[in-house]
Amino acid sequence: MKEEETEMDAVGKKEEAQMGKVRRKEEEQKLDEFRMKEEEQWMDEVGKKEENAHMGMVRKKEEEVQMVTVRNKEEEMQMSPAWKNEEEMQMGPVWKKEEEMQMGPDQNKVEEAQISSVWKKEEEQMAPVGMKTKSSSVFSTYSLSYPSTSRALEPQNSRRKGRRSWWSCISPLNAHRLQPIRQKTEKAVVTILETEQVCVELLKEFDYQEYVKEVLLISHDGNSITVYHLSERKDYPLTNKPLLPQTDTTRYSFESLPEKHWRTYQHASRFVQLVRSKTPKITYFSRYAKCILMENSPCADFEVWFYDGAKIHKTHGLISMTEKSGESCLKEETDSSWKEDMKTYVNHANEKHRFCLALEFFTTEEEAKNSGGPIFPMIVGRQPGNPVSPQVVSAPSSVHSSRSTRRRGRHR
Repeated sequence: MKEEETEMDAVGKKEEAQMGKVRRKEEEQKLDEFRMKEEEQWMDEVGKKEENAHMGMVRKKEEEVQMVTVRNKEEEMQMSPAWKNEEEMQMGPVWKKEEEMQMGPDQNKVEEAQISSVWKKEEEQMAPVGMKTKSSSVFSTYSLSYPSTSRALEPQNSRRKGRRSWWSCISPLNAHRLQPIRQKTEKAVVTILETEQVCVELLKEFDYQEYVKEVLLISHDGNSITVYHLSERKDYPLTNKPLLPQTDTTRYSFESLPEKHWRTYQHASRFVQLVRSKTPKITYFSRYAKCILMENSPCADFEVWFYDGAKIHKTHGLISMTEKSGESCLKEETDSSWKEDMKTYVNHANEKHRFCLALEFFTTEEEAKNSGGPIFPMIVGRQPGNPVSPQVVSAPSSVHSSRSTRRRGRHR
């Protein structure tokens, strides 16, 4: 009986110890979640303060502009009409002739042409890949026509200024030719569908379970956004597939998207750009390496995988090289202080990068002219049966020169 009691006590102590460990883990998890929530709230408050400060500066500038215009109007009202008439009678045609001599008859047309050219350049910079044609524009899908002096006639109210800043800080995303993928973050799940549409599910947490609170469906060109309004009375738990319920929906264009959805759209755009930087557009097998030009053009990433184990990655004006031994080095493209044994790799990568860019340019033009099927992604060449290293190729020349010198010495 005593042995049984001691065994029961030992078992009870073990169970209590296990329960204590479980409780400690639960308490630690609760503390971690509480800290995460506090950090998120702090980050949200900091972001709101920065936004409020920025909006305050914008409002001050608008008020200053309004005050200046009001003062000018008051001064004009104070000026007597008789004095104005006398001044016009005195200046008369002389003032007009002087203005014509200084400005020239076609000055207005020249200014309008300059403004329109600047506007077109900005739109081309903001346009996504594959849209830089004769009428390339972020707004070309909706056939909006802006006058040549639209820059000077820009509205003064804060709401239009906010939309102008929205268009200038981000361009419509482009999910063309991207494979389906689903990625989860802390507060959202982004999915690229088989139809090349982008679905963003915003999440909320309740009783240690994640639910979907809002869904945005973005077209493959980023110009059409559909917002699904989910019912607050019903819960939509997070699943492995994107949630597209048959509920009330509102469709917006890129220009008319409400401000509360801007951050979600930016999140989706960054994810799509990241996927584009990892998606091959042109794969070219050279004599020494496999070269890959990615989809995130312009200034697309370029990777060179040499057959001997070395690797070069070019992105944003930088060159990252990993040698066969595993050592890595990062330098700017304009930097020429490479080692002699590494210069052969870098020169080969630069040469094939120029070749792939030229191939992309001409192929894109032909694809636009012909109404056939898509050409990209494309693969050029194949891996050789006996791959060679660039260093091995440069060695025989020195051997050949040494042999020739030996022969000359013998003849002498």
